[in-house]
Amino acid sequence: MNSFLCLLACLLAVAYAPTTTRSPHQHNTHQTTRHHGHHLTHAPPIGEGFSFRYDPKSHRLAVVNNHKCWIYHPSDAEQSTIKDIHTLRDLEVKLIQQIDNTPTGTSLSHSDLGLMSPLLAHLCHSDWPIVILN
Repeated sequence: MNSFLCLLACLLAVAYAPTTTRSPHQHNTHQTTRHHGHHLTHAPPIGEGFSFRYDPKSHRLAVVNNHKCWIYHPSDAEQSTIKDIHTLRDLEVKLIQQIDNTPTGTSLSHSDLGLMSPLLAHLCHSDWPIVILN
């Protein structure tokens, strides 16, 4: 029994171990290391830094990445289930795919976003492009 628990603990440790190591003082920038005279560049983080924020008052969802904001208006069905973490994750994946497939959309001014949702206007800086997804 103890050997089974030990094996299980080792498998979990390997499964959840980070793929790259960073010191607490490093940032999420590309790190170049020297190994036997070669320069190796680490890949950027897989998540690419997407941030999501839902405003329950305006029923809008903002997606932020690389100093750009996308605004999405969830359907009534999505709004009714948005508090479920699985539904929210599925919606986030859908939005990332939509952004990747159609990177352009309808522009929205920061002042118009402020009228629509002060919360999301605070998230999206005034000098960033703001795009409506739907």
